[in-house]
Amino acid sequence: MKNFLYIIFLSLSLSSALYYEADPFFLFEYEMNQFNSNDFNDNLNNRPTFSSDIEKKFNLDFNVWYYYNDNAPNLENTSNRWVSKGSSFYNSVHLDYFYDFDFPFLKNNKVLFSIEPYLFTSENLSFTSYHTDPLFQALNDGLAHNERPYLSTGFRESQLLLVNNDFGIGYANTNMWWGPGLHNSLHMSNNTSGFNYLFLGTTSEKRVSFIGYNFKYAFSKLDKNLAKPYFTGLTADVTIHSEPIVTLGLIRSFLSGGNLDSPWPETDS
Repeated sequence: MKNFLYIIFLSLSLSSALYYEADPFFLFEYEMNQFNSNDFNDNLNNRPTFSSDIEKKFNLDFNVWYYYNDNAPNLENTSNRWVSKGSSFYNSVHLDYFYDFDFPFLKNNKVLFSIEPYLFTSENLSFTSYHTDPLFQALNDGLAHNERPYLSTGFRESQLLLVNNDFGIGYANTNMWWGPGLHNSLHMSNNTSGFNYLFLGTTSEKRVSFIGYNFKYAFSKLDKNLAKPYFTGLTADVTIHSEPIVTLGLIRSFLSGGNLDSPWPETDS
C-alpha cells in the first residue's frame, strides 16, 4: 500500500497562459478552459504549442511544490520531478517573452523565448524494490538515482524560436507530448527530462477555411544515451472543424547512427 501526498504551496502566474506545456498535469485545465469558453482554436494534440492569438508579451510563473511518498517512486509523466521515498521539493521560475518585429520584406515576425531555471531535491530514502532484473531498473518505481539526498538543478522548458505567421524554427529542450490522451502517446512523452533538439514547424494550428493543420519536425543527437544516436521525429495532423470536430494524425520517429559498439549493461539470461 502506497500513500502519496502532493501539495502545491505556490503556483502563481502573472498573466494568462500563452504557452501550452506538454505535461499532462496541465491538460485537464487546458481542456476545461476550452470547453467553458467553447473556443477550440488551439490544438492540444501535439504539445508544446502556443496560443493562436498571442496578445501579451510577457508571462512569469513561480512554482513551489512539495511531495511526500512513503514507498517506492510512483509518479509518472513529470519530467524533471523524480519523486522517491520521503519528502521532495520542487522550485522553479518560468519566464515566457514574445517580441514582435517586421523586416522590410517580411511582416508578422515573432521571437518566442522561454526559460525555466529549477531546483528539485528528494530525500530518496531506502525502499524495497521488487525488480531484480536490470532490464526493469529504469521503470518509474525503480531506483533511478543512488544519491541521498538526490539533487537536480538546471534549465527546463526553455526555447528560442523565430516565427513568421505561426511557422517557426529554433532550438529547445521543452518536453514533447505527441498524440491525444494521457498515457497512449508512445512516440513522445515527458516521462523523463527534455533533451536539446532543433525544431521546424507550426507553433499553433494553421487554418484554411474550416480545416486546420499542424506539423512539427524535431532533430537531436541524444548525447546522454550510451550509443549517442540521432533522433528524428515528425508529427502532423489535419482537423475538420465541424460538429463533431474530427482530427486525423500521423507520427513518425526513429533513431539512426550513433556508436553501435557502445557497451551495454550485462543481464542474466
